[in-house]
Amino acid sequence: MVTIREINMLDYLHQASELARLHWQETEAHMSGSGPNLQVDAYRSFQDAGLIIAFGVFDDETLVGYCIAILSPHLHYGFMYAHHDVLFLKPEYRKGATALRLVALVHQHAKEKGAKCVTWHAKLGTAFHRILEHSAKPEETVFLREL
Repeated sequence: MVTIREINMLDYLHQASELARLHWQETEAHMSGSGPNLQVDAYRSFQDAGLIIAFGVFDDETLVGYCIAILSPHLHYGFMYAHHDVLFLKPEYRKGATALRLVALVHQHAKEKGAKCVTWHAKLGTAFHRILEHSAKPEETVFLREL
């Protein structure tokens, strides 16, 4: 049975590393030739400061997906907001409403922690991009120029 629960992402780094590699292979292989290099110390600092919102998707006790957002003060306007760090589900778990439930849980927890809004990013043309087109308003476009 698939369940979603709030997690301390540091407790799941070993299981998450396999998912991070799958995510990299699917959508971000151009970012690094050697795969993901999770910045554990930075995550730990954010976690210790109470600035991480993290949910795991489990099939029984096996982690099959996750969503992480980071809380931050908006440096121009002074309010708190959350920005999406990562959302990934193994392909066989993408049917149904699991991604929508993750997004809704991040919204709920961000609001409870005082955030005024959540910002999301998605690769163009992906299913997640289509979800966001129907559930959030476009605010900016992100461009990437490799150096």
